Amino acid sequence: MELDMAIGLTVEFTIGEGQNEAFEAFMAGATAKVKAEDSGCNNYDLFRSVEDDTQYILFENWATEEDLTAHGTSEAMAGMAGIREFTTARPVLHRYEVPD
Repeated sequence: MELDMAIGLTVEFTIGEGQNEAFEAFMAGATAKVKAEDSGCNNYDLFRSVEDDTQYILFENWATEEDLTAHGTSEAMAGMAGIREFTTARPVLHRYEVPD
């Protein structure tokens, strides 16, 4: 994989019943921090399923593989450890190359 190629990432979350408000507040703070502090972040947006309100997906788009790698060790990402308080299963990640 080329290091200068744009990278897309989806992260699927399943949260506990009744955790929506707290989870969304937590993620609002986390996404704002990532967008403000992590270089190369083009998108970092959370969506709730209209069919099952315990299902969420985070859409990420990074300018380069290097930016995504740096995000993985950033202070903003370290703060995401608190997400375990809300989730009932491990998040499911999918990586994508963004075609030219």
